[in-house]
Amino acid sequence: MLKAKSDKLVLSNNKKDKIFSDVRVIESDISGSLFFVAAIEMKQETAQKIFEIISTVLEKENQKIITSIRAAEETDQAERFEQLLNKVNNALATLASEGYTDWINKIHLVISAIWQDSLFLSCAGKAKAYLLRTGNLANIASKVSVKDATPMKTFTSTISGQLTKDDQLFLATPQLLESVSENEIQVRLEEQQPAEFINGLKQSLAESPNSASAVLVNIFDQAEKSGDLKINFADSVPPTKSVTDEGEDEEGLSFPDLNSSDNDPATEVSPRPTVEKKKNVYLKKLGSAAGQISQAGKKSAEFVRSLRSKSPSRPATRSRLTASRQQDTKLPLGRSLGSNISGLAKKTSRGLLKRFYDLPRSSQILAIAFLAMLVLFLGSIIVISQKKKQINELGQNEILLDKALSKEKEAADALIYHDKEKAKDLLLEAKAEANKLIAAGVLKEEAENLIAKIDDQLDKAEGITRIDDAILLAELEKKSVNELVGLNDKIYVYDEKTNLIYLLDEASKELRAVSQESNNLGYFRLAASNDEDGSIYLLTDTPALAEFDAAQKTLTKLDIEIFNKENKAKDLAQYGGKLYRLVPEAKQIYKHTGTIAGYSKGTEWVMTDSDELENARSITIDGYIYVLLADGTVNKYLRGKKQNFALADITTPMENPTKIFTADDLENLYIIDTKKERILAFNKNSGSLTAQFKSDEFKNLQDLFIDKEEKKMYVLADNKIYGIVLDIKAE
Repeated sequence: MLKAKSDKLVLSNNKKDKIFSDVRVIESDISGSLFFVAAIEMKQETAQKIFEIISTVLEKENQKIITSIRAAEETDQAERFEQLLNKVNNALATLASEGYTDWINKIHLVISAIWQDSLFLSCAGKAKAYLLRTGNLANIASKVSVKDATPMKTFTSTISGQLTKDDQLFLATPQLLESVSENEIQVRLEEQQPAEFINGLKQSLAESPNSASAVLVNIFDQAEKSGDLKINFADSVPPTKSVTDEGEDEEGLSFPDLNSSDNDPATEVSPRPTVEKKKNVYLKKLGSAAGQISQAGKKSAEFVRSLRSKSPSRPATRSRLTASRQQDTKLPLGRSLGSNISGLAKKTSRGLLKRFYDLPRSSQILAIAFLAMLVLFLGSIIVISQKKKQINELGQNEILLDKALSKEKEAADALIYHDKEKAKDLLLEAKAEANKLIAAGVLKEEAENLIAKIDDQLDKAEGITRIDDAILLAELEKKSVNELVGLNDKIYVYDEKTNLIYLLDEASKELRAVSQESNNLGYFRLAASNDEDGSIYLLTDTPALAEFDAAQKTLTKLDIEIFNKENKAKDLAQYGGKLYRLVPEAKQIYKHTGTIAGYSKGTEWVMTDSDELENARSITIDGYIYVLLADGTVNKYLRGKKQNFALADITTPMENPTKIFTADDLENLYIIDTKKERILAFNKNSGSLTAQFKSDEFKNLQDLFIDKEEKKMYVLADNKIYGIVLDIKAE
C-alpha cells in the first residue's frame, strides 16, 4: 500500500515585511492528504488571515472527501477536487466583493491532493510544482499556469495522475527558485534524504531577502505491490462553476473582518443536491414501480391463458355477409380501404365482446383485472415518459439559470477590474437568459430576482445613480410651462398662455402668482435671470423683451431691436449684464449689450466654426459659453472662438439631448437626454462623466436647475416639479 510522508520548509524574512509565505499540510493517511503552499505579496497580518481562510476551506472539504473514500462511496475524485477549488474561488470572490481586493494579482498558491494513489494539483500565480520520477524532474505547474485570473477563477484548471513508489512531489513559492535552480533541486532530490534536502535548502536561502516556503512529499510502499503504474498528466475541465452550481447559499461564504485581530474561520452552507442526482433518484423509483406493474401484468396474462386452455371449444360463428356486400360496384380506393378497416374493427370488437360474454364469471373478473393492470401499466409508461420530460426540462432550465448566475458573477469580477464594457456585455447576456425563463413561466421568482440584481450591476457599469426619493414639489396642472428659471436659488416659472409668473414655495409645495398682467408684449417664450440685479428677462414671440423685478414684482417692457426677426431664438442666456440669443437658423449666437433703456440691437458673437450651430439645442454660460448640439457634442467658446474641449465617450450615447446647464459655482455640466430619460453630469474641465441620473419620474424631461452649492437639483418633468438631493462623486 502506498504511503505519503511530507517535510515542510518555511523561511520568514523579518527585516523586510513585504511577502507572507507559509505551508499548510492536512495529512491523515494515504486515503486523503492535502498540501497548500502560499506566497502573498502584501501586509503580513492581512495576508495571514487570507491564508487561514483558504486553509479552513481546504480542511473542511478534504475531510468530507476522506469520509466518502473511507465509506467506500462511489466518488469521482477529479470532480471532488474541482469542487474543492471552487470553494476556494468562491471564498476569494467573497473577499473581493466585500472590498478586500489588495491581494488580486499578488498571490502565488499551489494546492495538491493525494487521495489513495491519485494525485491532483492546481496552481495560481507563479507558484512552482515539480514531480521527480526515475531520475526525471517534471515541471507540472507549467501545465496549469493561468494568466489574467479573476477572483471567481483564481484556480481555473487542474492536472491529475497515478502515483508510483519513490515518486517525490516538490511544491514551492516562486521566491525559492530565485536562490536555487531547478537543476540543483533535481540533483539534491536524487542524492539526499528528505530531511537533509530541506536543511540544505534552509542554508541556501539563509541570505535571501525574501520569505519562502516549500513542502516535499515522498511516496513509498508500505507493502510491496506488483506492477508499475504510469503517470499520465492531462488537463482536466476547468472548474468554472459558480457558487450556485454547487448549491451554495446566494450569500456565499462569510468572513471575519480582515482588520480585526481574531481569526474566525470561513463558514459555508451545505450544498443542495444537483439536478442530475435528483433526476437519477427519481427515475430509479419510477423504474422500480414500472417493473412491479409489468410483473403483475405478466402473471395475470398467464393465469387467463391457463383458464382458456381448460375451457371447452366453441362452434364457429356463422358468416353474416349479405348479397349487397358482394355486389360488383367499385368504390374509390380511399373509401374502400376506410370501409374495410371500419368493418374489420366492428367485426373484431363484436367477436371479442361475444367471447368475453361466453366466459365464466370468474374468468370475466380476471380478464377485467388484467385489462385494468394493462391500463395501469400503459399509464405508468406515459407518466414515466412525462416525468422524464419534466425532469429534463427542469434540468435544462436550472442549467440556463446557473449560466445566467455565472455570467452575472463574472460581470461583478470585471467591474472590480473596471472593465465596464465586458461587464455590460456579460450582464446583457445574463439578462436575456433570465428573460427566457420568465417567458417560459419556469423558475420565475429566481429569474426575476436575478434580473433585479443584473439591473443594479448594469447601473454600476454605466455609472447610473437611481433616484428613488425624488420629492414632488408642485403639479402644474393646466399651466403651459416649459422652463425653470432660477433666481438667487429660488425657482420661478411662467405660463406661456397667460404670461403669469409663479414662485415655487417649497415649504407648502405651492405655486404663488407674483406678476401683474402684461399688455402689448406678446407671449413669453424664453427667459434668463440675473442674480446681481434680481431680475428675470423674458423674450416674447413678437419678438419683444420684458424685465421682471422679483423684489418689486413689477413687469417692464424694455427697448430692444432684433434684426432677422424671421429666425426664432432657440435659447436665451444672461451673463455679465449681457444677453445672448442662440439662433440655429442663422448659425449664430447674438450678443446684446445693456443700454439705458434696454439692450442693443445685437452683434454676431461666434467667430469660428459657426456652421455647427445649425444643430444647436441649448446654451449655458459660466464665463465660457457651452453649446449643446443635437448629437450630444458640446462646443466650448471663449470670446467667440471655439476651445479645445470634448465630452468623454459613454457606453450609451445621447440621442438628441435638449438642455444644458451650468453656473459659475458649479463643477459640472448637466445635460438632459429626454429620449433616454436621464440627466448626465460631466466635469467642466476634463469632460469626464461624473454621474448619470435616472428615475421613474423622469418622463418627458423638460428642464432643470442646480443650486449654487451643487447639493439640490430641481427637475421639470411631465408638467411636475421635483426636488432631488445631490451627492455626486467623480468616477
